[in-house]
Amino acid sequence: MSGAAQWRPMGQGDVDAAAAISDWVHGAYTEKPAIYAERLRLYPAGCFLLEWDGEALGYLVTHP
Repeated sequence: MSGAAQWRPMGQGDVDAAAAISDWVHGAYTEKPAIYAERLRLYPAGCFLLEWDGEALGYLVTHP
């Protein structure tokens, strides 16, 4: 890997990556991919994915 990790806007194609990170971090308290898709649909300006060399490392979901 090279360079630094970068935050970028999340897209619909990132929903499964965000859900997989949630599964790993939150275990039994994770949310289904449909929840991330809904949040992205409702407030895309508040959804981001942290990437490093094309690999998803984290996600951020906010709301107004």
